[in-house]
Amino acid sequence: MNRTATLLACCAGAAVSASGQTIIGDNENVIITEVMFNPAGAEAETEWVEITNIGPTPVDITRYAIDDEDGSSPSHMFGAGAIRNVDGTVLPESSDPDCLTVDIFGGQGFQCDPDNTLIIQPGESIIVSSFWDPRSRGFGSSIDNGIENTFDAWVAAWGDDTDSDGFGDTVDFRIVFLLTNITIANTGSPINEVLDLIEYEQDGTIVSRDYVNYEVGNSNNQWPFSSNGLSFYLQPNFLADAAAQTAGGVPPANGSLDNSNQQYGVFWSNSAAGRDLARNPFEVMVQDMDAGPNGDGLDANGDPIMVTLVSGNDAGSPGVVPGLGDSFEDANGNGRDDVLDIFLGSSEDCNRNRIPDEVEADCNGNGLPDDCEFQISQEEDCDGNGSPDNCDIAFDGSLDLDGNGVLDICENTPGFGDIVITEIMFNPSGSEGGREYLEIINTGSGAVDLTGAFFQDLDQPVFDGAEPSFPTLVVQPGEVVVFGETSIENFTEGWGDDTDGDGLGDVLSFTYFNIGGIAMGNNADLVNEVRSLLAANGVRIDVANYQSTTSNGVPQGGWPGDFNGTAYYLFGTEVDPVSNNDGGNWGQSIRNLDGARSPLADSSSDTYWDPDTIGSPGTVNLGSVERPIGDVIISEVHFASNTEFPGLMFPDPTNGIDEWVEIVNVSASTVDLGGWFLEDEDGRTSAIPAGVSLAPGEALVLTANDFPAENPMPVSEFYDAWNCGFQVITLQNWYNGGLGRLSDQAEGPGAADSPSGANEILQLRDGSDMVQDIVNYDDDGFDWPLVSNGLPFTPAFSIYLFRSSDYNELDNDEGLNWATSLVGFDGAIQNNITPVYNTTMFGSPGFVDGITVNFDPQNCISDDPILPRCADQNRDGEVTPADFNSWIINFNNNDPIADVNQDGAVTPADFNAWILAFNQGANGPLCPGT
Repeated sequence: MNRTATLLACCAGAAVSASGQTIIGDNENVIITEVMFNPAGAEAETEWVEITNIGPTPVDITRYAIDDEDGSSPSHMFGAGAIRNVDGTVLPESSDPDCLTVDIFGGQGFQCDPDNTLIIQPGESIIVSSFWDPRSRGFGSSIDNGIENTFDAWVAAWGDDTDSDGFGDTVDFRIVFLLTNITIANTGSPINEVLDLIEYEQDGTIVSRDYVNYEVGNSNNQWPFSSNGLSFYLQPNFLADAAAQTAGGVPPANGSLDNSNQQYGVFWSNSAAGRDLARNPFEVMVQDMDAGPNGDGLDANGDPIMVTLVSGNDAGSPGVVPGLGDSFEDANGNGRDDVLDIFLGSSEDCNRNRIPDEVEADCNGNGLPDDCEFQISQEEDCDGNGSPDNCDIAFDGSLDLDGNGVLDICENTPGFGDIVITEIMFNPSGSEGGREYLEIINTGSGAVDLTGAFFQDLDQPVFDGAEPSFPTLVVQPGEVVVFGETSIENFTEGWGDDTDGDGLGDVLSFTYFNIGGIAMGNNADLVNEVRSLLAANGVRIDVANYQSTTSNGVPQGGWPGDFNGTAYYLFGTEVDPVSNNDGGNWGQSIRNLDGARSPLADSSSDTYWDPDTIGSPGTVNLGSVERPIGDVIISEVHFASNTEFPGLMFPDPTNGIDEWVEIVNVSASTVDLGGWFLEDEDGRTSAIPAGVSLAPGEALVLTANDFPAENPMPVSEFYDAWNCGFQVITLQNWYNGGLGRLSDQAEGPGAADSPSGANEILQLRDGSDMVQDIVNYDDDGFDWPLVSNGLPFTPAFSIYLFRSSDYNELDNDEGLNWATSLVGFDGAIQNNITPVYNTTMFGSPGFVDGITVNFDPQNCISDDPILPRCADQNRDGEVTPADFNSWIINFNNNDPIADVNQDGAVTPADFNAWILAFNQGANGPLCPGT
């Protein structure tokens, strides 16, 4: 079959000048036409991008590469990769590592020529993928998972089966494999995934040639749903001019090519085998070379351990760009393309499958296609037969003899209505392998036999397959069971009770069930991840259709925001199989609330569990949800840094050191703040020194003291910038190894001042590690105030709690109760310019309207605190024997605090330095910058 686009066939052939030289055409005519972002097999290895030359002339794409919004890891240039030609010959990858040094800012790594020249012809489509492993290891990649992508595997999966052996033999398009991996986000958003086709010009500059800013998992953004194993492809009728289509009501007969339209999601579709030339590949298995007890790819019997590289359930059309005749569909019979009906709003498409809702199956006649009902709640089909239960009952009343609207087979299945999923650890901190877990509870009055039951993702439209079934398991009334993939010994070490005081768990107070195959998506959406517990007969005992966050950290569907390592748990007042489908009934585990804790063994450098993980396995609080104490709350935050780091000779986009947090005592008693600290998803600060207290109605400001050379008198500097009248307490580990700035570090470079609903989750904790307050702030401009863009030399604004009725630990987590500081409102002022606060900003530090009645802006009431002594490892303001244990912990965690000799490294030599510093006590050395 000739896979060249019929739409593009008219353009084939290279243009030749009068001198006989080939004319290299307009680079803007090379566009992205298909993206396989979420394959069902070995995902990283088999992601791919299709690019097509829609112009009339050849284009040199030798120095092209694939980049995204992260801006830090573009792929290698196409000409530096290996190229498989249509005839099967392979041009090897570049042997010059300098060609593979990606420097996105200065272009200094590109003063060489890739080995291969790659010219894309008019109408030609080329596939770009990667070796990933192990070919990339020799070029600086740390990725090594034992699974290798090869040209032979690609052809076997996506080629034509000319000898009828069930595997592909040939492909009639070129394939480029790069040395560096291509990793494409499964859950896109308006700012992520921005897949960019870039060109490195000879002078080192970078030019963006095309981009696809796709979004998935959101029914309002016109992009298809994220579907496991299905590619996105650009529908050919929307290569034509959009204005002409809208005005005329139908696409032009042939379509004038226009690459600008590919930015809009309505022009794209999920591939489906048999439509628009899409097909299922042949399934390809490969050996996992790192698996097995010896890490050699062999099981205990010496047999190869095989894994699915390419799943036969995938669908796509690599190397194919269908023409208008291939794409036109008119299911509703109105003479117009169905996709255009949906785009113009004359038809709805609730499930984003590009078929008008009015012609889809709707067995109960409620105007909602059947599979849309399942996307809302998979429990509408408890027997899993693909038809809503109320339709089954309407068709055959014998299925519901008691007439209560529930299928009898479901009611009679053990555990139905009683077993509830109550906790989901889908994204543990550190390595995820084996550390994910699920928790259930039996809410019924009798024992439930779950023998043969199993977990399953009900991802639509692709079924992932069942996970391992349970051997004998009977759950008693009220019993909590946790399911995980790791051994009982590993789980107990981290989450058990430490009865012998060695820092490791010894026994579990709950049932742990070791099963294999648990693998949950980190960025779930409406159709993926649908975590379900099924009985042996296939009945869906419980479904928790959790939606976490988009790739840029924005929560979806009312579910909590997630930062790495934190479990979701069901509020104790909502423990039933219906309520646990509502994201508003779930919370993010916060240490010391509702039984949440970090695993044990956090002092060991080789511990199985990362200490930043937080969950409450085995604990289900069936009472009221625990909340922060709230005697002292966070009332103002300045996070949008706009200053330059002090002392720079030339303007630079480096963030300054101007952040601060205001806290206020809303109780009727003085509160001792000694040992208190700030914590977020990145880490924690040092503790407030002993002896600091806060009177009723008094506010103080917390700020950083991480850079004593650049800011030697941070309190005086703050007063010079912001006036006086309040305490200013400085903390270490704010920028260095702690909070990592009051913003969303997970969003990548350049987004340090763009917090989201998942990050920044700022916590104020007391000396006993109990949560006093949480502010989960965002800068979305809707619920939370929109502040400055965080760029140097542009005004920055703090956000502050502006209504006295909301001065409590619950209401201050609602963005509508916060405002942007403006001069003249609620005590806000403009700062004075100082070496640290060196650009215009606005805020009201130390002043809380209606509370701080004794506020005196002329009275500087606190001095610059003394830096901590190196021997004071627990940062409690004293040098005591307890600091020895703290040094051991800090040393094992490679914490800069343990660098007592201040040589820039944490080594055993620091132990002797600590002994000397301890013996000097209050006269010991200070430790600036830690």
